[in-house]
Amino acid sequence: MQQGIRSFWISFFLTLVILAPVVLGLWMYGMASGADKAPVNQHQEGVPIQPQGQSLDKTYLVALAQETPRFVLIRLDGTQSEIKICAIPSQTRVRTPSGVVTLAESYTSAGPARASQLLAETLNIRIDHYLALTAQTMERVWQGLEPMRLNLSGLLEKSEQEQLGLSETPVVSLSAQQAVDLLNQLEQVEPARFHRLRAAVWDAAFRQQQEPLSEYLPAGLQQQMAALLTDVTVTDLYQMQKLLLWLAQNSAVVESQSLPGRYEAEGAEFVVTEESLSQSRSWFVEQVQIEQSPETPASQSKQDVSQQEDSGEESSQEQAVSGEPHQQEQASDKILGGQDDESKAAQADGGQQGAGEIWKNEETPIPSMAPAAGGLG
Repeated sequence: MQQGIRSFWISFFLTLVILAPVVLGLWMYGMASGADKAPVNQHQEGVPIQPQGQSLDKTYLVALAQETPRFVLIRLDGTQSEIKICAIPSQTRVRTPSGVVTLAESYTSAGPARASQLLAETLNIRIDHYLALTAQTMERVWQGLEPMRLNLSGLLEKSEQEQLGLSETPVVSLSAQQAVDLLNQLEQVEPARFHRLRAAVWDAAFRQQQEPLSEYLPAGLQQQMAALLTDVTVTDLYQMQKLLLWLAQNSAVVESQSLPGRYEAEGAEFVVTEESLSQSRSWFVEQVQIEQSPETPASQSKQDVSQQEDSGEESSQEQAVSGEPHQQEQASDKILGGQDDESKAAQADGGQQGAGEIWKNEETPIPSMAPAAGGLG
């Protein structure tokens, strides 16, 4: 009997010796697994969410097609939750391979694509898309939005307000067409003030209509695509919609101004200065570093390249006589020669690259956008 009890306890302890490490190992594994999953299940506060719209940053050149075209740069910056609006004078000098022309001349001769390219190169900024539309098309695009309210007290003098019949109150309510008509009546105002007024009109439109813009502006552009001259596609409109919605949800700061610079006495042409470039760098995405002065004609730059090429050839000849050629200087000659060939090809083009622009007509609807209805007025 005692031997049976002894055998029982011996087998019991042996079983514990075998099972205890197994049970302990399973328990430790469960604790480790629970610790790994705890942060996932734990409620966390203050964790920043990075939606797709925040990573977008787009700059548009908008051109109002009329006898004297008008231009404005609009940057939708989702990274900083900002909307920046800069009125660009039509007589702004821009550089071309064959010389210097005004922005309006470039637009008239070669279309908005060429004007956008030359303005980007002159200001050394990135312009993602261009839009050219008439006043009537703009009115249809802005359908469904409330009229913009604009205070003209700091923009117009008393006499100018009286001429417009606004002597009683300087605050006006304008549709898109009415805003264009008002600006047409004020074209004789001093140029600097006129462009500040243009910037203020766009400022009021974007500041007062941030939330509805994400719904109606992309939809209006999609519906009027056949009447636009643009490189914007349906995919770009989706991105614009998400970006405008993100800016509205984050109460984007709207800033506006006219491009600083200097007006020439003859012809009232607008010259891009260092102040213009500095302001452009602070407001828009910089393209590349510009080494030459903004007022230096492109033809002079080409002449400098030719002189450098001649100097390089003379240096190569001297090295050939002395029997000590340097590979770096020979490579420099090849680079300069390649640049000259490219500049000649660009000059032969004559700035006509934008003349063959095609009006994009995308018929695919945008499901998430409500159809524009009603009127801006």
